[in-house]
Amino acid sequence: MSHYPPCVGNSCADPACCAHGAKFMWKELRGKNGDMVKKIIESENPNVTVVIVPQGRVGFQDFCCNRVYLYLDSNGNVFNIPQIG
Repeated sequence: MSHYPPCVGNSCADPACCAHGAKFMWKELRGKNGDMVKKIIESENPNVTVVIVPQGRVGFQDFCCNRVYLYLDSNGNVFNIPQIG
């Protein structure tokens, strides 16, 4: 994961705290194509980097204010609710 920016926690423990008034959750994008969702999220909140996690990969345990993890199904669609963290 070294090609992603370093994890920023900002002493926050929840997505709303991290966002500082910006959008932090994208319920409406669940079930959509992962590549499209990545572009939308990064355009709506330029302070985050979207990390796509393909099906079968183990998830991440860290909580980062500058990352949104997208977990994809076998069709390349997002199956989690995208949010900062």
